[in-house]
Amino acid sequence: ALVRTALDALGAGALPAEVDLAWSRLLRDDGRHAEQLACYDRILSAHPDHRHAERVRYGRARLLAKELARPADAEAAFVEFVERHPESTWRRQALLLLGELRVARGDQAGAGEAFARVVEDGGARDAVWANAWLSLGWTIARQGRHAEAAQVLARPLDGPGEPPPRTDEVLWTLARFRRQAGDEEGARAAIARLLAEFPASPHAEKARQEADR
Repeated sequence: ALVRTALDALGAGALPAEVDLAWSRLLRDDGRHAEQLACYDRILSAHPDHRHAERVRYGRARLLAKELARPADAEAAFVEFVERHPESTWRRQALLLLGELRVARGDQAGAGEAFARVVEDGGARDAVWANAWLSLGWTIARQGRHAEAAQVLARPLDGPGEPPPRTDEVLWTLARFRRQAGDEEGARAAIARLLAEFPASPHAEKARQEADR
């Protein structure tokens, strides 16, 4: 009620961005997502260069993708976010979500482009990177290019440092792609590495069950 009174008295353009931002959090917690989106839109319309605009643009894109289930609008919002904020700490997550939206509408090539930008950006090999890595392999494989998909998955496996997250799943998937590409020896090597390095993994258990059949 207080925010509505302020809007009526001052107009949306005169309302401080911090007020709408605080109000958007309350709306989020109350599940009033359409009104939350309206808050974000007011902030970006009246204060496009505000110090919180980056956070608002990212939150708006996620809101469209997740709670409001408006994939086309969400895709456009993520594209705008990445273009406007190329140095953002949320850029990689935005590209990952953009890729997932494109997969959902059947655009494997566009999805692969988004995932590749995460994999190739030189950032930390964290969970976001690993999700993009595996997703990139799948988008290529879904286009029938199994040998290329296997190369994409195999390339980072022997890098320095600790294995990236989801390496066990990548090895399992790598074996599958190599087999589909006709590289049975390479598939066996991937399974052997999976069993040796991740014996407790559920993917190792799947490999053992397959071997027993």
